[in-house]
Amino acid sequence: MPLPLRMKLFHLITTLDIGGAENHLLSLLLRLPRGEFEIELGYLKGAGGLAPRFREAGIAVTDFRLKHAADAAVVRRLAHAFRGADLVHTHLFKADVFGAAAAKIAGVRRLVSSKHNEDQYLKDLAAGMIGRMAARAADRVVCISEAVRAFMAERGLPAERLQVIPYGLEIRPVDLSRRDAVRAELGARAGEVLVGTMGRLEEQKGQRFLIDAMRQIPARLAIVGKGSLEAPLRARAASLGDRCVFAGFRADVNAVMSAFDVFALPSLWEGFGLVLLEAMAAARPVVAAAAGAIPEIVVHGETGLVVPPGDEAALARALADLVGDPARARAMGEAGRRRLEERFPIERMIDAYVALYRELGK
Repeated sequence: MPLPLRMKLFHLITTLDIGGAENHLLSLLLRLPRGEFEIELGYLKGAGGLAPRFREAGIAVTDFRLKHAADAAVVRRLAHAFRGADLVHTHLFKADVFGAAAAKIAGVRRLVSSKHNEDQYLKDLAAGMIGRMAARAADRVVCISEAVRAFMAERGLPAERLQVIPYGLEIRPVDLSRRDAVRAELGARAGEVLVGTMGRLEEQKGQRFLIDAMRQIPARLAIVGKGSLEAPLRARAASLGDRCVFAGFRADVNAVMSAFDVFALPSLWEGFGLVLLEAMAAARPVVAAAAGAIPEIVVHGETGLVVPPGDEAALARALADLVGDPARARAMGEAGRRRLEERFPIERMIDAYVALYRELGK
């Protein structure tokens, strides 16, 4: 008997540079059953740092080389690439807009858009109108948290098209084999408490509040990541002296998380916070701002402490509580690990996407 035809999926994302949405897409596409789905991937701009990871897994990747915001040639190239696809799935603003236009031209039967954040551009009059038009063209808008679903509903998207599929993480045993070595790389002395944060150095992530709060905490701070605010954040951290280190980008996320004693995420808005799952995987207690989806992930008083966004004093008190009580901190980290295993395993996320694609492919 002839083999059943595989469903042809084309995923389009704005960039393949390293970030939460991009890492999520890598986890998803590498685990979709290839016997059922034929997968292609495209991106619009950037260096494409993650592209080799997809190609190594046998996924065709195309750089569509977006030149500017009104690049009609990209729409034509996308429409040509989309022909024959059963479903196009877009990620991030530019991919949503260009992908929706190209899918309509190509006559693609089904369109899905994933919303990976509480996209602040939707609050802008012009960009918000364009973004909403692109989202309304989709048969389904996947929101990575209840907070993102509510954010999109408030901006007029039909509730029946919104579906929540939270991020998931591959769960591996906690590995402390490099803890001492990484702590030394971050300048932590023996017995010194190390508070760490990890993410883009941008306004959203709120690192300035963490720096200010740490002035009152007898501990060391490691800031992992790069971004446009590195210079002003370094200047702000000068008052901490050698108690603060800027570690730049680190690919060894698991080892770095295991080196921290407390993980902090003082975001001003957050669609999910995949890095929180990384902290939970390493059994680290979390101190985070109650922004966006964070309270859906961090259970206050059980897996960590949640404080109001932008509240430096509350952030300092929460950090002091855990820095001063290592047993409580360890218990919260262990509870976070259990919550990850129960609520956010990667298999649950994959099953939800497979079910969605099957439903739309009927």
